[in-house]
Amino acid sequence: MSSIILLDDDEQLSSLFALTLESAGHTVMTATNSEHVVDLIAENQAALLITDLVMPEHEGMEGIFAVLRTFRIPIIAMSSYREYLNIVEPIVAAVLQKPLQTQTLVETVEQVLRTPR
Repeated sequence: MSSIILLDDDEQLSSLFALTLESAGHTVMTATNSEHVVDLIAENQAALLITDLVMPEHEGMEGIFAVLRTFRIPIIAMSSYREYLNIVEPIVAAVLQKPLQTQTLVETVEQVLRTPR
């Protein structure tokens, strides 16, 4: 299937999401911030970026803008804060408000990857 980069500083949640996506047939590389996201995407030939927006270092918003300057891949933004999701909603493929069910994540990923770019 597809190679996915997953950025989230909550390592337990990140592990759960990664295992769920891997069981759905995807390859997942995780990181706890967006500092090296452009390199991760290039090295892994990623087809999708999933990022939390609020992280202590190198927030997801920084990563989104770095990726948009360099690649044309879809981005799914996640956050507990609806106001942050509202900001990025026009420039990303999808937004997910936390907490969310793993099945919702898988369905959103599948939908975004099926959408022609």
